[in-house]
Amino acid sequence: MKNCDNLNKRLTKIFRETVNRDYSEVDESFREVHLLGYRIGLNPRDLLYLIRDIEIEFNIEVPQEEIARGKFTSYNCILELIKTQLFKKG
Repeated sequence: MKNCDNLNKRLTKIFRETVNRDYSEVDESFREVHLLGYRIGLNPRDLLYLIRDIEIEFNIEVPQEEIARGKFTSYNCILELIKTQLFKKG
């Protein structure tokens, strides 16, 4: 659980610094909202910045196939993707 909290804090920091969105005190349902939708309002360029910063921070590669499958559409989807990639790394 502590490891998940750490991942969550690191991802929250990336969102805050990269795209000026703070997920630290939002309702859990808001973490499921599509990043490109009107409620969050990111643009595709913002997602590229997020991918870059996530890959650097977590020392992982975000597979293009996972993005194409919709695994990079919300905060929670991204958090799960990070967990999966870290698990694969060992």
